[in-house]
Amino acid sequence: MNEEAEKIVGIISMKGLASGYQKIANDEGRKAFWWNMGSIASILAVIVFGVFFILLHEGTMDWTTLISRVVLSGFGLTLFTYCAKQSSNYRNEERRNRKIELELASLDPYLKDLEESQQKEVKQSLVNKYFGVDFLNSNSKESHINENGFDLLMNNPQLLQTLAEKVSQFKQTEKQ
Repeated sequence: MNEEAEKIVGIISMKGLASGYQKIANDEGRKAFWWNMGSIASILAVIVFGVFFILLHEGTMDWTTLISRVVLSGFGLTLFTYCAKQSSNYRNEERRNRKIELELASLDPYLKDLEESQQKEVKQSLVNKYFGVDFLNSNSKESHINENGFDLLMNNPQLLQTLAEKVSQFKQTEKQ
């Protein structure tokens, strides 16, 4: 009975984890929707502004009026770009969380035909995939890039020699 209870609790916990990712994905989807609405509203505002105050303008248009209208249009386009970028970020995060949700929800049915020891091995190998690795990987990639750049600089004596020669030439031309 204990084994059956452990299996039931394990299934419930996996569904709980999946529902947590589902909640996050739903929140991200709502945020993406509102950022998308903001981008649509801002581009419509730019179009309306452009039509009424630039294209349908009657009378003389001096440079200050033209420049102010172009600047205001630029601000509107910047707002549109920012809103669209935010919407895209939230949509990507929603997709990532939906993928994790689906993977976690389908994990136990996928593993049911394997022996219990193999199931534990597979679950153990997936722990790093689902719990905090994305954040750690993004930081380690940045530090790895910085280390590679530093290593490239330090392990290339010709590059260092050329750099030293250029600095000494620059100093000599400054003195003259």
